[in-house]
Amino acid sequence: MNISVFVSIIGILITSILPVMISAILIKKYGSSWKVFAIGACVFFITQPLLRIPILKYLQFKPWFYSFIVTNFILYSILLGITAGIFEEVGRYIAFKLLLKNNLKWQDGVIFGLGYGGIEAFLFLGISCILNFYTLNPSTLALGIIERIGAMIIHIGMTMLVLYSVKYNNKKYLFYAIGFHTFVDAPIGIFQKANVSLILIESYVLIMAAIAMLILLKIKKSIDKEGILYE
Repeated sequence: MNISVFVSIIGILITSILPVMISAILIKKYGSSWKVFAIGACVFFITQPLLRIPILKYLQFKPWFYSFIVTNFILYSILLGITAGIFEEVGRYIAFKLLLKNNLKWQDGVIFGLGYGGIEAFLFLGISCILNFYTLNPSTLALGIIERIGAMIIHIGMTMLVLYSVKYNNKKYLFYAIGFHTFVDAPIGIFQKANVSLILIESYVLIMAAIAMLILLKIKKSIDKEGILYE
C-alpha cells in the first residue's frame, strides 16, 4: 500500500472515527448524552467559522489593522490567542450554563471536548486527507495527525476548566481557560513567523496537551469527590 494512502487513512480514522468511538464508550459506561457531543461541535462552528474568523478576515482589509499585523506581528499573534480564548471559552461557558446545566459530570466535559476538537480536526485535516488521498506528504501528514490529537486533548482540558467554572459557580476557572488557551495559541503564530521547524512546533503542542491532560485528571478527581480545587 502506498505510504501516503496509509497515513491518509490513519488521518481520516483519527479525525472522524476516534472522537465518536471514545464518546460512545464514555456514554455507555458512565452515562451522558450525544447531545453533549453535538453541542460541542456546534459551539466550534458558532465561535470560529461563524463569528471569530469572519471578523478577523473583515479587519484584515482595514488599512490600520493590516499595518498593525505587518509591523507588530508578535502583538498580533498574542491578539489571535486572546481572541481565540475569549470566543471559544465563553462559547463553552454559555453552552454549559444555558444548554447543558444538567450535564456537568467529568465525562460530559470530555465528550464536549471530543465533539469540539473532533469536528475541528475533521475540518482542518480529515477533509484534506479525503480530497488529497494519494498526494499528501506522509511526514507532514503524520505531524498534522499528532497535532490534531494534541489539540483534541487540549480542547478537553480547557472544556474541563469551563465545566468546573459553571458547576461550582466560580468564574475564575473560566479566566484560567482563556489564559491557557492564549498561552497555547499565541506562541504558535510566532513560531511559524520565525520559521521554527514543524517538529518543534508539534513538540510544543504535545507539551501543552500533557498539561491539559493533567488539568483533566485533577478536575476529574475533584468532581468525583465533589471537592474543591485549591490554588
